[in-house]
Amino acid sequence: EGFEEGAVDYLYKPLDPAVTEAKVSVLLQLHLQQKELVRKNLILEKHALLINNSADLICIINVRTMKFEEINYAVSSMLGYNAEEIRNTCVLSYLDADGRLIVEDLSRTDEDKFSFEAKLYCKDASARWLNWNVVSKDGLWFANARDITDKKAADQEIRQLNADLKENVAQLEAMNNE
Repeated sequence: EGFEEGAVDYLYKPLDPAVTEAKVSVLLQLHLQQKELVRKNLILEKHALLINNSADLICIINVRTMKFEEINYAVSSMLGYNAEEIRNTCVLSYLDADGRLIVEDLSRTDEDKFSFEAKLYCKDASARWLNWNVVSKDGLWFANARDITDKKAADQEIRQLNADLKENVAQLEAMNNE
């Protein structure tokens, strides 16, 4: 009857001091562990909110299979996939040929920290450039990827403007020499 009402233990009368002390000690330890579990769950919830509200893609990749084990919600706005669609799929299938070579080479190294840039294809078949920062530990890549597509486009535009400028200067010099 006591257990049905929510009791977790019982004591026999007359009380044996050693048994009573042992049971109270165990109950106190269980109570402290439960409080610690609640505290750690709150910390995990905060970390989950932090990770899932990041604008950067944050993921865990299994180095052996190259599959995404975990990925945050930024994948949706960045690549058009939801986290469930991309989880357990191979990262190589989203990369262009150069990116696949880079990732395959890095998967064979023993470096514990590295960065690289690679072009990925989105769900709508468009391409995005991502700058990856990776920590490798226990056969897993803990990765953060930032979209640098606009920066790459701006860099290309600057290179083109510089080439155009050099060509214009060369034409002006040629005209001046005539």
